[in-house]
Amino acid sequence: GIAPCLARLTEIGADTLSLDRRLADAPLVARIAGAGLAVALWTVNAESDMRGWRDQPVSLLITDRPETALRVRAEAAPD
Repeated sequence: GIAPCLARLTEIGADTLSLDRRLADAPLVARIAGAGLAVALWTVNAESDMRGWRDQPVSLLITDRPETALRVRAEAAPD
């Protein structure tokens, strides 16, 4: 399971865990964030994926489509 990995990351002072988006799902991301680590996902290029992760505890999306990511982020910004 992931518990020993999260414990080790915390032990060594890691502050972020970066994952291939194909390995991530909402429960895993929530568990990582719940352990006090920031979550970075790569490479998120589909606009639908960007929207799907927008309301999750993801600190960083790495993408080849920054214009799309900025637009998706702006859509979520409060007026």
